[in-house]
Amino acid sequence: QKMNEKYPEVTAEIARELYVDDLIHGEYTVEKGKRFNPVACDIFKDANFVLHKWHSNVPELEEVSNEEINSERDEKSYAKQKLITTPTSDVRLLGIPWDKKDDTLSIRIPQLDVIDTKRGVLKYLASIYDPLGFLSPITLKGKLIFRDLCDSKYTWDQPLDGDFLKRWIDFKSSLPSEATLPRSVVKEKRELDSVDLHVFCDASKNGVAAAIYAVTQQGDVINQGLIAAKSRLPKKTTIPRLELTAAHMGANMWSNLKSCLKDVKIRRSVVWSDSTVALHWIHGNGDLYKQFVRNQVKKISDLNVDEWRHVPG
Repeated sequence: QKMNEKYPEVTAEIARELYVDDLIHGEYTVEKGKRFNPVACDIFKDANFVLHKWHSNVPELEEVSNEEINSERDEKSYAKQKLITTPTSDVRLLGIPWDKKDDTLSIRIPQLDVIDTKRGVLKYLASIYDPLGFLSPITLKGKLIFRDLCDSKYTWDQPLDGDFLKRWIDFKSSLPSEATLPRSVVKEKRELDSVDLHVFCDASKNGVAAAIYAVTQQGDVINQGLIAAKSRLPKKTTIPRLELTAAHMGANMWSNLKSCLKDVKIRRSVVWSDSTVALHWIHGNGDLYKQFVRNQVKKISDLNVDEWRHVPG
């Protein structure tokens, strides 16, 4: 309560940016980053916690000016001394490798030597850690192979052969060892003027997908970049219904991202679809349609998307 009264805005930010025992915070300027450091340390010190292992894409922000930590280092136990380490180049943000120098995130494909069976296919696909969906267009192909294996009644440990074996080998050989993307959409270390969010939804008989992009403006500098994407295997139904499912996926992504960006002024957000049928259902509230459409439209309307627009297919 004392810290809430002393630093009301910072404590609210920290509450949103804590992930178990990790704190991920960002600022638009180096000066603001320097001011955040001692305030955050003070807040956690009040609860007898020590913030350590500071990492930043700006080297000067890694030089934690916490004299108390340094002065007490000799008095701490060996285990606690090991906790207070110097910044290293091998850094992960919630499990995603982060290159601080180039300020990029990487999705690495594990080089697993799995047996070419249905069990091996599932093990390989499950080993790819891609929470933001950067590799969705690629990994969806592997999911399609696994679905077809299930439909063909392959047993779990039956060796793949014929067309399945060729598809699986081609899929593994097409995978990159690593995919790298910029961590930040903004390029300038200065205040952000505005952010526009654009979500694109699409579907086919082979997949349902959505991707969300941000367009940022800092003065006369405009940048855009991929924020997250998601793909899933479709159910056996009509294409318009799959397009509606993609729209629901896109609306969910928009809602989740907007709740994470409470400190960012979003000027405009649009969800795009190339399905006139799905958009008609959404705009008509779906009350006159069958249960599936009615339920999906109800879920979408509850998310209160700012604007739906049509993009030609």
